[in-house]
Amino acid sequence: MGIVDLHRRGLGFGVYILLSLLTAVVFVIDPLVNKPSGLIKLSWFTRQPLSHGLKTCSWDYEGSWGIGLAHGRPDPLHLNFSSKAVITCATLANATAVSFVADPFLFIPDDSSTPSAFLKSSASRKLSAAGAAAPASSVPWFAFYEMKNLHRYLGELGVAVSYDRGATWRHLGTAVSEPFHLSYPLVLYDTDSSQYLMFAETVGARDGLIRVYGTSKEDFPFGWHVVARKRPTDPGWPATRRWYQVGAPAKYVDTAPVRFEDRWWIFTTRVGTPAAGQPKYTLLLYTAETLLGEWTPHPANLAGSPYAPAAGGRIPYGIDADRRTARNGGRPFAKDGVLYRWAQDCSRYYGEALVLMRADVINETSYGESVAVRYEPTRDGESWRAERLHHADMQQLEDGSWVGLVDGDRYASGNAYFNEKELWFVQLKSQLPRLVMLQLVIVVTAVALLRFFSSYSPSASSAWGLPYSSLLPTNSCAKGSSCSSRKGGVLASLAAVVSLVATAVAVAVGVMVLAPGLVPCPR
Repeated sequence: MGIVDLHRRGLGFGVYILLSLLTAVVFVIDPLVNKPSGLIKLSWFTRQPLSHGLKTCSWDYEGSWGIGLAHGRPDPLHLNFSSKAVITCATLANATAVSFVADPFLFIPDDSSTPSAFLKSSASRKLSAAGAAAPASSVPWFAFYEMKNLHRYLGELGVAVSYDRGATWRHLGTAVSEPFHLSYPLVLYDTDSSQYLMFAETVGARDGLIRVYGTSKEDFPFGWHVVARKRPTDPGWPATRRWYQVGAPAKYVDTAPVRFEDRWWIFTTRVGTPAAGQPKYTLLLYTAETLLGEWTPHPANLAGSPYAPAAGGRIPYGIDADRRTARNGGRPFAKDGVLYRWAQDCSRYYGEALVLMRADVINETSYGESVAVRYEPTRDGESWRAERLHHADMQQLEDGSWVGLVDGDRYASGNAYFNEKELWFVQLKSQLPRLVMLQLVIVVTAVALLRFFSSYSPSASSAWGLPYSSLLPTNSCAKGSSCSSRKGGVLASLAAVVSLVATAVAVAVGVMVLAPGLVPCPR
């Protein structure tokens, strides 16, 4: 029975050492995962949101995106941007508390959707109820955009109206809300189905589908519901015939259709995992007779695209895998018989620049494009687009001029907010591996000394208290007592481990108080 007792004590002490080492390893790995907050988040220790406030325009890790007005003079290859943003988080102050607005799409009614179709419908009553009454002669312009709802901390799709050609906007409300994140609300009127369609990014649903929402003339700009779910034909890597990411279906973002040469050309971007040898973004192209009908993969997808990390230096499926151009950045458009596609440069960071791509070759079998123009942030530290620019929707008016919406951010990332609010927690965690190892060394040293002295005086261990003596491995028993008489089993070992941990924490805290220079801690 003495051997069993000895084994139990040694096992308990071994568990304590193992837990200490595992804790140190976790804190070493922590800063490498989910940067910049790390694996262990401060939000785990409070019910209150720490990554943002609940007031309008509170800070957000994704930045402080705003929407500005742009004019093409004379065309989108020569853009002039407004000096100030025309839609910001403050625009939504009386409706929804958001931290930013982004991914704007402009919808201007044409002959198939005359102003009276809006003003005489139930939608006009909704506009009036929202305080957006307008002269009957005005043509309403609508803006759809992503808005980060601070109460849900999810992206929703908002809508605003303008009666002065985009100079000022009034937020009308939430157009679409789902249990998952939404963005990129490209809206158009589909004559084939006689309804308005919205192609929104819904990767938060984690089902590998592209959702198409629809609404009627009577309900526009509200009343959106899913009218189609598309799963693009996508062979992915030949080894799997699927494009899976950590066991989940493929993710398709920023789907952008455009009518060109009597058919629909549909661009979408597949998101990959670079650590698995996949490109971060891969541009795919499909064609269709109708948007709600079948999407046919364009043969250009099969030719693949250059990508150095892939086998043979090419990916097997897709038309572009360059992080500078593979992700869509707005609504494609045609000008003078040439197709153009907006792309966002994400080579170094998200929103590095906005790129306009020109289709040099586009037919039933081939597709090729090149950079037509590149728009950079101002880098002046003050403008609404000082550090990031990544989305545009430009449209041609009846007089031949071009107008549209562009989003930008004055910060290079949301880290500016993070550094202000949570950097102290990350700095604290960076010191914990040293602290854990220090307490382990102290406790092991103390145990070794206690074991050494107890071998000379069997009563010494009992003087230190039952939990410790029950945990320490020893080959002897106190004179006049039996080893087999000790009780407690696993519970006794657990109590001993808890006692050791508590003592270690107390000792470590004491060391920090008495010798703060030994274990630096952010103040």
